[in-house]
Amino acid sequence: MGSGEDGTQLFMPRPLVRQPTRIEAIDGNRVTIADPLLHGVSENLPAYFTAWDHLSDVGNGHNVLVTRNEVFNPTVHTFSFNTQASRSVYQRSTGWEQPTLGQHSGANHQNLYDGVTVLV
Repeated sequence: MGSGEDGTQLFMPRPLVRQPTRIEAIDGNRVTIADPLLHGVSENLPAYFTAWDHLSDVGNGHNVLVTRNEVFNPTVHTFSFNTQASRSVYQRSTGWEQPTLGQHSGANHQNLYDGVTVLV
């Protein structure tokens, strides 16, 4: 967790990777999930499970193609990645005004950025 010079917390810890899946079975200390894990698990980098409160009536940002997107106004994240978006392609797009690329927790969930221009 990040902290300031006086020890106050600056932000809450976030997982490096999030992966929605379904628990299929629990047998003792063995958990079987519906999908293969996208990243390796070890003693130093364990996997944790938690309930996921789904949003409804919103776009999910998965498996989409975004092409020729022109962003002219300042945004929090001009081309956002790692906000649970996965397997998306962003191509031939431009961020014109104070572009920011927000990688959040530090992982890229199989998103492809091809020919994206940011003007700083």
